[in-house]
Amino acid sequence: MISRSADRSRSAAGRRPFALRTLLACVAMSAALVAGCGEEEEVDPYVYGTLDQVTRGHVQSEGYLFEVDAPEFVLLDGNTGIARVGNHLEVIVADDLENRAANWEGKLLGVQKFYSPYVWLMVKRVREPVGETFNVTELDSVPDPVLPEFTDVDLEEVSGFDLGSLRYNQREAIEDMVDAEVQGVGVVSQLPDHEWEAPEEAADDTTVAEPPMEWYLQAEGSDATFKITNVTPELELAFELLQAENLPFIGGVRIMEPYPWVERRESRVSAPVEVTFVRYANRYLAP
Repeated sequence: MISRSADRSRSAAGRRPFALRTLLACVAMSAALVAGCGEEEEVDPYVYGTLDQVTRGHVQSEGYLFEVDAPEFVLLDGNTGIARVGNHLEVIVADDLENRAANWEGKLLGVQKFYSPYVWLMVKRVREPVGETFNVTELDSVPDPVLPEFTDVDLEEVSGFDLGSLRYNQREAIEDMVDAEVQGVGVVSQLPDHEWEAPEEAADDTTVAEPPMEWYLQAEGSDATFKITNVTPELELAFELLQAENLPFIGGVRIMEPYPWVERRESRVSAPVEVTFVRYANRYLAP
């Protein structure tokens, strides 16, 4: 016959494994909860806004990182693009932008905002919606981008003389304007360099040497053409922007010493000039 004290001892011994298992399970659950509470959900640093909201500071981001809908560009040149929102020009830079932008319709651009020399954006990533998820493409930074140069212009300091009143054969009239900054209206285009001379060694070469292309200004209402001599990458962006939108050149021009009569008669190029500014929308582009 088993005593009651022995029965109680066996019952207590049988309960110990269950109690231990329960205690261990609670400890494990507590550890999991503590670990779960310690893990912070990853937050996307890119703050969404429209292009004009981002560039005008209507949305904020601690890291100057924003997400915008891929815009329609009015100009793409290498790594530099220009989008137009109303009368405002927005400058966007990305690695190989000229070739990538054609595939960005309907996608989201993760951009970093810069403030010097003015507000512009660099694309750091591209997000493409795929079902309920996104495909993300990271882009390399552009270390030394070409940015259009903007300037302030005091039109009262620029002569109202119009290049259109000049003719290629009016040397005295052109000489009277040498070193003067005047406003000009016309069309800019690339033409073969009229001053180019084929190298002597090309005479024995079977390939035909061709002159390089240079930028010229054809004055409105005149047969006078002027060779632009101070073309920079930034000024070339301005010229290409005018061509992309089929806009006339409106800007400041400084006339240099006219070409000799024989050269002017053969080429119809009156004189070299320097462009001092180009008007576009409500901005002035500098050389």
